[in-house]
Amino acid sequence: MTDGDHSTTPPGVTRRALLAGTATVPLAPILCDRSTDTAADPIATLYRDWRQADAEAGHWCREWGKLESALARSVGFPRVAISLSSSTAPTWVTTHEDIDHALADKPDLEVLRESLHAELAARTARWDAEATAIGLAEADRQEALAFERREALAFQAFALSADDLAGVL
Repeated sequence: MTDGDHSTTPPGVTRRALLAGTATVPLAPILCDRSTDTAADPIATLYRDWRQADAEAGHWCREWGKLESALARSVGFPRVAISLSSSTAPTWVTTHEDIDHALADKPDLEVLRESLHAELAARTARWDAEATAIGLAEADRQEALAFERREALAFQAFALSADDLAGVL
């Protein structure tokens, strides 16, 4: 004996789909960035401000990345290679502490240590000078400010109480 319920075709619209579609209708003006009565719903203004701050943060993030890429191509990253006879490939280090750590148990390589420290200091100075010339620090500052603004707006939005169905969802 077969059960007739298993052979019927399910309807195209389910109750869950209908409720989900109906519940998002109040959000449509906000999500589509259409103007709404922002005095009645303060979250709409915060959301638009947050989207603007998010776009600005993304812009500065991309700008900083472009500047750093150009800097790396022009002067290279501030690093030095330590080649020891015990290893087949050189070890790349980026800090003076890394140099001291890599050569800690080799007091006979003091001349190499001093040479590596001097080379790293020169490469770091060249990186810093070029970074200042192309405005990397300013892009980094603008990026940080944009992310701080975006975060502050998000905290403000989460602190608001919901006034309508759109605010609840």
